[in-house]
Amino acid sequence: MNKVVVNIKTDPETKEAAQTLADDLGLTLSALINAQLKQLIHHRRLVLDAPYPVMQIGGKTEKMLDEIHKEVAEGKVSQPFDSTEALFRDLKN
Repeated sequence: MNKVVVNIKTDPETKEAAQTLADDLGLTLSALINAQLKQLIHHRRLVLDAPYPVMQIGGKTEKMLDEIHKEVAEGKVSQPFDSTEALFRDLKN
């Protein structure tokens, strides 16, 4: 299959972030962009569903998440609730 070159302009930060994402996914940047173009053509719409984390968390949030993971590992979690009434009963105890 013949290939053509498509040139696009973007800022350095966007290119670097896209390159990092492609690397994380084990793809070349070219393969990542081609996959997106093919998806756009196939669906005939722009699909913006990205399960990849797009935000960096700050130190305070990271600390809270560490505490949550620790509590879960230690079994310091409540049971699942079937209703809001059951949840509120548990909170009152």
